[in-house]
Amino acid sequence: MLDVDLKGTTVSLISVYGRLTALALAALFAVAVSGCSDRFSEAAEYAQTAQAQLEAGNLEAALVNAKDAIRARDDVAAYFVLLGRIEAQLQNLEGAYGAYLRALDLQADNPEILQAIAELGLQVNRLTKAEEAADRILLLYPNAIRAKLVKGFIAIERGRFEEADVLADEILVRSPDNEFGSILKARLIALDGDFDAAIEIIETVREKVGSTLALNVTLLEIYRAQGDADGMLDVLPKIVAETGLNSVHQFDLINLLYKTGRLDAARSEAMRYLMSDEADRAGRDKLVALLVEYDADPFSEAERAQLLDQSSGKIRLAVARFYVDQEQHD
Repeated sequence: MLDVDLKGTTVSLISVYGRLTALALAALFAVAVSGCSDRFSEAAEYAQTAQAQLEAGNLEAALVNAKDAIRARDDVAAYFVLLGRIEAQLQNLEGAYGAYLRALDLQADNPEILQAIAELGLQVNRLTKAEEAADRILLLYPNAIRAKLVKGFIAIERGRFEEADVLADEILVRSPDNEFGSILKARLIALDGDFDAAIEIIETVREKVGSTLALNVTLLEIYRAQGDADGMLDVLPKIVAETGLNSVHQFDLINLLYKTGRLDAARSEAMRYLMSDEADRAGRDKLVALLVEYDADPFSEAERAQLLDQSSGKIRLAVARFYVDQEQHD
């Protein structure tokens, strides 16, 4: 079955609540400084600081202050929304989802919080909660496209393909160039085996909205299901350019290059990873596993000298261990 994992490809939640939260925090702060309790004032000041730090990109400090605001007052939905936005920026989707759930406890019919629960729940595989939130939105706003998208992707995940197809058509009637509506429709068509038609849908919308990460990831999975290695190799570098050398897609690229006999290109990508600032222990372990599987001697003498001279001690150790393991296997 075609992969329907949407992590990193759904509508961004980072700025959805920006204006609402900033205004709410400003109002709370204004009340606090006009004479409410010390606890209220303290919480509002922490939240105001966290909001400013979030806007400045100082996410770790913002996270601390948002949590301090909640410790001082855990009955203010805006503080949990703020925490959710920070966690989402930090790519801690579980943390963001939990924060929005707490906000929902305090504002049960807030459609924007419901939308966050729906979209984040989809990404962290809390599908029942996500669908419940989407249903509640659609009771309030029957034509809400983003809620229909959530329900459509959940319907695919749960094998309700006819329902998903109806939702995709409803979305595209109202918004013909909708990126995620097109992705939903393309996935359904690919699941039915018509890969060329699915690719055509994605290529058409890509011409109109641009080469987005979501569209490229969808193309990748269609090419994968089709067994089209050349298509995968065309789109993977575009995805890596957006997700970084430490993403799963970089190792997918290296793996595919080796599998298709493109030895020099695979070695070049391996070297590029090791010499990058993004390389970490988990990535090094993945790369070494690929090298052990495919390539007994991936680096030239000049490259080995470069790794010894210019890379970090951890990289040098990983490379040394790889060659020691190869000698033992020989």
